[in-house]
Amino acid sequence: MSSPRQDTQSRRGKTGFYRRILDELEYGGHISGLHTSALAFTTALLLGYTPALGLLLTAYLFTYASYTLNRKKEWQQDLTSLPERTQYVLRRARYSNIIITVSYVIAFAIAFLTNLIFFAALLVPLILSYLYNVGSKRFVPIIGVSRLKEKLLVKNIVVSAGWGLAALLTLLYYLGPFSATVLIIFAFITLRLFVNTVFCDIRDVKGDAETGIKTLPIVLGVRRTRFLLIIINTLSGLFVLLAIFAGLLPPMAHIVNLVTLYAYYYILKSFSPKANMAYLTDFVADGEGLVMIPLAILGKMML
Repeated sequence: MSSPRQDTQSRRGKTGFYRRILDELEYGGHISGLHTSALAFTTALLLGYTPALGLLLTAYLFTYASYTLNRKKEWQQDLTSLPERTQYVLRRARYSNIIITVSYVIAFAIAFLTNLIFFAALLVPLILSYLYNVGSKRFVPIIGVSRLKEKLLVKNIVVSAGWGLAALLTLLYYLGPFSATVLIIFAFITLRLFVNTVFCDIRDVKGDAETGIKTLPIVLGVRRTRFLLIIINTLSGLFVLLAIFAGLLPPMAHIVNLVTLYAYYYILKSFSPKANMAYLTDFVADGEGLVMIPLAILGKMML
């Protein structure tokens, strides 16, 4: 029979183990990777394809690598607003380059073995990731900053459109015919991710202000930004409804469109002074794509 001291140590060990898992999910970029996989999964169903493991794995690994690179480059900026995540990033800093390299290599190997068009198209988000995270001094005379993320709205538009490319990349994975439906899905994902990225900027206001990065929450104020996100979220939902009525999206998109209600939840929740913004951004908002999977499956079954 175990002693009370042994029981306490056992519980602490379990707590520490679960905490490490949660930290890896929250700070390691896995949820963002799964988010991209979920977007590819949903797009495949909307286009009438069966989601393929190669597509989902490529989406996950590519995003995981990109976000690992992003957090490695921005640890000083995140130190003020996200100290726990920064400490986590620093603890695994020695492995970051290996993680980034291996993830990119596997993602591009899968793409190469799938088809050369898909492989070539995957270079576009790679270039965007580099210009966003690393940048170039040649940008300074053009846009006034060296990295895309340092320019007001450019950061949100680039990230949102980059995620929107999941729709086009999904089509190219299957070598399907180009249609207006793909553009509609691209626009829908871009709108969804614009809401998502600006919402995350609310959490990062302090760190961004100290490093001189202008974001909508800094320029408009946090409260006005929240109301703007409610408006954009509403327009996103109406956009899908119009596309369905115009015959540009299948009826199952009605169910997928319920994700806008999910976004209302985390936006409105953030109005509370007691809101846990780290949880709302890293788990709830970043997990929005995962909510689309059951909605897409349900929509496929029902409509």
